[in-house]
Amino acid sequence: MSSRPISRKKTKIKSFSRSDSAPTDKTAPDVWLTSLKNTNENTGTNTVLLKKVDQNVAYNSTSAYLRQVMCFGKTRKMPEINSPRLAAGTPLYKSKEEYYDEELRLRKEIGSLKHENSTMKTKLRRLEEDNLKKEKEIAALLDTGKNEEFRRTLTDRRSDSFMVISNLKHKIMKLEAQLKAKETVYLKLKSNLKTTKVEELQVQVETLYQEIVRLQNCNSEQKFIKESGNNTKMKALSDTVLCLNQTLEQLRNENQSLKEDLVEALENPNQNKVLQSLNHSKTAESVNQNKINSETVKDMKQHELLTIIAEQKKIIKDFEREKAVLDDYLENKPWSKVPGKIQVQSTIIEQLEQLDKQETHLLEELKNVKQLKKQMKSERNHYKKKSEEFELECQKLQLTIKELELKLKLDNNKATYSSVRHRSRTSPTSENHNSRRNSKTRHKSVENIKNLNEKEEIVTQVPQVTRNEEVLKLRKNHAAKRIQKAWHLHDANKQALVIIQGTLLAHAARKKFLKQSKKELKFTHLCEEESSLERSVKLIQSVVRAHYSRIKQQQNFRENFKMEQIVQR
Repeated sequence: MSSRPISRKKTKIKSFSRSDSAPTDKTAPDVWLTSLKNTNENTGTNTVLLKKVDQNVAYNSTSAYLRQVMCFGKTRKMPEINSPRLAAGTPLYKSKEEYYDEELRLRKEIGSLKHENSTMKTKLRRLEEDNLKKEKEIAALLDTGKNEEFRRTLTDRRSDSFMVISNLKHKIMKLEAQLKAKETVYLKLKSNLKTTKVEELQVQVETLYQEIVRLQNCNSEQKFIKESGNNTKMKALSDTVLCLNQTLEQLRNENQSLKEDLVEALENPNQNKVLQSLNHSKTAESVNQNKINSETVKDMKQHELLTIIAEQKKIIKDFEREKAVLDDYLENKPWSKVPGKIQVQSTIIEQLEQLDKQETHLLEELKNVKQLKKQMKSERNHYKKKSEEFELECQKLQLTIKELELKLKLDNNKATYSSVRHRSRTSPTSENHNSRRNSKTRHKSVENIKNLNEKEEIVTQVPQVTRNEEVLKLRKNHAAKRIQKAWHLHDANKQALVIIQGTLLAHAARKKFLKQSKKELKFTHLCEEESSLERSVKLIQSVVRAHYSRIKQQQNFRENFKMEQIVQR
């Protein structure tokens, strides 16, 4: 009973040994293809030994610290003191942020794996195509029925054919060895997942770089906002400082003027009444601010007071000289004696009113001139159109006259031809004598008709050419005239603009002066005389110069307008 199971075991061992010792003729690619067909998988996990390799070998081999540094692993959070602890046995749930991060990471891994899968599939297809091509070439070379040269080499025992066969065999062996080496490299790359990890690291580095750039931009924007806020504050402070400086200067000027008034009041006791009226006109605040004790005036040195008085006298003398020069200039100028000119009155306000009236009158004249200009332009265009229509009618009439002349010539020729035929019919006796003459006259009449037809064609062609040339000349002349007129108008408009600008500037200056004069009339005459002398002199100078420039420009404008009218005529 005990011998039977032992014999079975022996048989089993023998069968296993036979299967191991049995020769296998399959190559590495054949084994790979059979494994693919059996498993229906295209991943890199199937090797020659049909064992599955762990894909996360590189990830599992790294430490937890490196995973945290490269943002792959989870960061352990310290337990909060106030947070309630979970009871033992309850499951730990992740937060939404952790799930979101895991989802993003898994999506990136899936994308990279898909990309790798597609590349590996393409490589496999190429290798399969190359293998099929090489198998076909080997089959064609080994097929003796198709290849006659191979047949000859097998039959012949010469040295040349033998050498060729041996060389081919060596080449085949080398190619097979290269194929095997490449297959091994390919399998290693498939089994090794470090390449995928490198790609993931590259993607992560790119995302980190983008985040760094974004944070730098945010930092720069915040700095710019802070600097702009500081700049606005500095501007506001600088504006306030400028305002305070201006007020200081104004107060100093007022103090100086008040000191001078007090000095004059002490020197001339008769002017105390004027000072009292000045104090009554001012408000209570200005009185409280601008009061100066007589002790402060007494403290001032006599030398300083004398220097101030001498300077004021020099300024008054300079103003008197300028006034005398201006009076001489106004009296001796030729344009001062122009007929129809408004005479300037004594006060400055009346002078300004007269100048305003003159300005309004000039502006009205300008408007009238512009209206006349527009009317002249419209009339000129109307007459141009009429002249063109008249020229076209003349050309048409000339053509009709030429056509009628040709018709008259043709009618005359026909009449002569009919009279000749009538004579030939009425005189039968002289037919024999005059037959030759009639034939000659007929030939002449036919030739005359042909010549007339040719002349008609020439006449119809010649006027067309002459018409085109005349039209071109007329167009050129019209264009040149238009350009000249446009240039003249442009110059006139420029001069008118200059005049208007000057008048507007003078008008604005006058308004400013009138406003200032109304405000200053409230103060005393003593303060007004010193400040108004300079302004009045400057204003008179500016008004005189502006008036002189306006008159010159008006004269030039009138001369140009007259020249344009002469050219148009």
